[in-house]
Amino acid sequence: MEPLSWTGNLAFLNPIFLYAWVALAIAIVVQIVTTFLATDANLSGEVSTAPQGAHEYAALGVKLIFGLIVLVVLAYIIGGILMPSVEAKGILGTISTRLLPVWIALALTFALSITFKRKLGLYGKLFDSMVGMIGYAIVMFWVFVALFGAMDLIVTHDPLAQVSGMKNKVPGTALRDPSDDQFAYYLLGGDNLARDVFSRVVKGASEVVKIAPFATLFAFMVGITLGLPAAYYGGKLDTFLSFLANLILAFPVILLFYLLVTPEIVATGIPVYMAAVLFVFPLIFIAILINSRFYVQPQKRNLYLGVSMVIGLWLYI
Repeated sequence: MEPLSWTGNLAFLNPIFLYAWVALAIAIVVQIVTTFLATDANLSGEVSTAPQGAHEYAALGVKLIFGLIVLVVLAYIIGGILMPSVEAKGILGTISTRLLPVWIALALTFALSITFKRKLGLYGKLFDSMVGMIGYAIVMFWVFVALFGAMDLIVTHDPLAQVSGMKNKVPGTALRDPSDDQFAYYLLGGDNLARDVFSRVVKGASEVVKIAPFATLFAFMVGITLGLPAAYYGGKLDTFLSFLANLILAFPVILLFYLLVTPEIVATGIPVYMAAVLFVFPLIFIAILINSRFYVQPQKRNLYLGVSMVIGLWLYI
């Protein structure tokens, strides 16, 4: 079978999509130039409204062209879903079809959130801002990909399976002899071990969603535990902790990870000692949190602190 094209039967939209991006780049440049011209006119005391008018037209052009790009993307997604065959859908259309549960979940989430945004407090205020909605859509897209990917509703192949002849293949490459229950294409090509890249991206999203919240929470606790005393006492303690934080941030993280998993470093016990130090921070954070909340209620504070420390130390050990 021939490799899939990117847009299938929707290839007639490609020139529109390309020219729209070119027009958007030109409009942004014009908007930037007219911004400087308007600023120079204001500084020199001129009353000419020409720069301001040109700037407004350029800003309107950016919005209209960006809207056109969004419409073309929606046409790729919706048109790809409605096409009858994989060959007609192309790579983008087939991926859009596989992601249909994600699109439905996103649409329902946005519809309910916008409808009840006045009753949702701080979360509802996200939907008063276009930037907030775009950021939220990006985050929730990957969250839903992870959730549905974990249920095997999106993946096309086993992410660990190696298929003969599919090593380093380009996106849309067809399998040589697929079985009846096997998807016939590698939508995003094959990696250097002949595994399906699309399925690995989806499964990778599931792993990231499982790990990232805990990593963020842990960083949050470490940052607060060190930042509070540094800000409160200041002086040498603040200087030392700031220097230590900058030193850690300046060190390449990926290199640190490679060093920590090498057999020679593992044999020294350094990773264990680092873990022993780092995992004390959640205990300190919880102790500070409980103490600050119930400082004027010693009985409750001692009870909650004792229970949390017993459980925390048990988990720590």
